[in-house]
Amino acid sequence: MQTYDLQYQYIIIPGGVNVAAIKNNHLNLNDYDAVKKYFRIQD
Repeated sequence: MQTYDLQYQYIIIPGGVNVAAIKNNHLNLNDYDAVKKYFRIQD
């Protein structure tokens, strides 16, 4: 039996943020590092 060590990272985007405008800037919302960079989030 194989076991996998999975890790998940989440970014919560507040309701007041216009996500459609973000997508129009060609930001891949599935790319954690790209979202961190766009929102200037530090680890």
